[in-house]
Amino acid sequence: MTAIRDEVANVHSLVTHRRLSKQMAVSFAEKVARSVAAIRNEVAPNAPLRNAIEPLLVQISAGAEAVAGRDAVVGPIDGIVAIDEALAAYPKLFDHPGWKGAREL
Repeated sequence: MTAIRDEVANVHSLVTHRRLSKQMAVSFAEKVARSVAAIRNEVAPNAPLRNAIEPLLVQISAGAEAVAGRDAVVGPIDGIVAIDEALAAYPKLFDHPGWKGAREL
């Protein structure tokens, strides 16, 4: 989750100020997708942890796709907001000492 948070911190202001290039947006979405896949590979299917984190991963994935312009309904700014919300929910569900959200870095 830290890798996702760090990627969001790197592009957040570019997205909200509409300065993120298409190439950077696609790269961002690909990096997030790899991080989401890595988390899914680390956590066994049907494990309580997997059931708890999966909704956040779905929200993060959808947000990253929106940032990349791959969602016809949700725009990049709404996508980054969705990811922010998932990252804000994360420490409420999981014990991650020292966790800071993307906007807190």
